Amino acid sequence: MALDRVLYLYNSLENSSGWDETIRIDLIERIGRRADLTLPSHIKRAYCHSCKRLYRENARVRLRDGLIKITCPYCGDIRRIKYRR
Repeated sequence: MALDRVLYLYNSLENSSGWDETIRIDLIERIGRRADLTLPSHIKRAYCHSCKRLYRENARVRLRDGLIKITCPYCGDIRRIKYRR
């Protein structure tokens, strides 16, 4: 039930922008916390956890030393995710 709502909100983010996008991402996180739900990895990696905006195609992505480094174009926050070669 909660996962269905999270997926619906995530799919509706394609048409939104700016503050509306931030509100929806915040709502996705709150629903996940309230339902004790781990968000799917494709959702967790799609937005900046600092400014709550989608990365879209203008984020800088670098691969180095077993890490994926994603730099947010809006706030400059760097997200590091491990990967195996």
